[in-house]
Amino acid sequence: MKRIILFLTLMLLFSCDKEKKQVEKFTFWETFTTTDDTNFLLNHSKDTIKCSECNVENELITKQAFFKNDFRGIISKLKGEEYYTHKEKRNNEYIYRVSYTLGEKKIIDKIFNNKAEGVTTLIFMLTEKDRKIIFEGVISVP
Repeated sequence: MKRIILFLTLMLLFSCDKEKKQVEKFTFWETFTTTDDTNFLLNHSKDTIKCSECNVENELITKQAFFKNDFRGIISKLKGEEYYTHKEKRNNEYIYRVSYTLGEKKIIDKIFNNKAEGVTTLIFMLTEKDRKIIFEGVISVP
């Protein structure tokens, strides 16, 4: 009987986790990651981008170098993966975080929110001010 209760409890926790993390489509992000228009990408990005995945000093790279050398490679690794968005208002702008979790967490790690070996989260950072969204960078969190 205890095993059945434990099993049902785990199933409930697991299903609640999925409900809480509904994937919200972020139209701008969908466009940003699929466009071939380099001018669009450059016009919607800071001049210097933070990139922990680019193997550059201080994790800072010009937007021209980022979109020429790194962006498509990073995005191609994420093709077909679910992402989660977080939107927060600060002062008179919105902060967006688009995150992808790469690798599989074991059920026990999910339940206790433990760090899991081989699991990385890529977080893309954007801001919106005066109705214009600007890409600021990408970082990875083990």
